[in-house]
Amino acid sequence: MAAKTRCFATVKALKRLNPELLCATLRKFPEYLKERRLKLPRVINEENVPYEEIRLACMSGGIPQELDDLLFLVCALGTTDGWGRIKAEARFQGLKLDFKPAGLTSADLAMKAWLHDWPRNRQLLELSYARAKIHSRSSYVYYVPMHAILPPSHHESDTISQPRTSTAAPHREPPKKQCLIRVIGRLQ
Repeated sequence: MAAKTRCFATVKALKRLNPELLCATLRKFPEYLKERRLKLPRVINEENVPYEEIRLACMSGGIPQELDDLLFLVCALGTTDGWGRIKAEARFQGLKLDFKPAGLTSADLAMKAWLHDWPRNRQLLELSYARAKIHSRSSYVYYVPMHAILPPSHHESDTISQPRTSTAAPHREPPKKQCLIRVIGRLQ
C-alpha cells in the first residue's frame, strides 16, 4: 500500500469521510473528547460537524494511542485493496461484517468494520494491516548469482577437529565445557 496523506490531516480530507461514522468513532473516546473540549452534534449532517476542531484534536500531540492507531489504519486500509484485506481477515478470524457497504468509501468501510460489533472487532484493522505488510512486496531485491562466488574447497582443515584442550597455565583449571571448533581453510 502506497503512502498517502493521512485522512485526518486536513479539513478537506476529513470531509471525505462519512460524518456519522467519524462522529461514532470519536465517541468511543469520551475522555479525550472531554479533555479537548470537543462537542459533537447529536444530529449529524455535513454542516454541523466541527471539522476544524476534529482536525486539531487528531493532529494534537496528546491523542490516545488507540485512536491514533485507528486513524492511521483507516488511512492505510482506506483503499479498495485495503477493504478486500479487511474482509479476508474478518473471514479468517470468523468475524461477520454484515452491514451494507452501499454509499461508503473504502475509508468509511474500514471505520465501519472497526465499529461493527464493537469492541469485538477492535483488532480487525490492525490484524489486516499486519497481514498485508507481511505478505507485501519488499523493497529489497535479491539477485541470484550467475556463478559461484567462492570456489569449492576440499581442504583437510575444513573438517571438524577434535575438541581442543586448554593451553592455560597449570595452576588454572581447564574450561568446564569443551566445544568443537571448525577450522576454515584459506580460500584459494
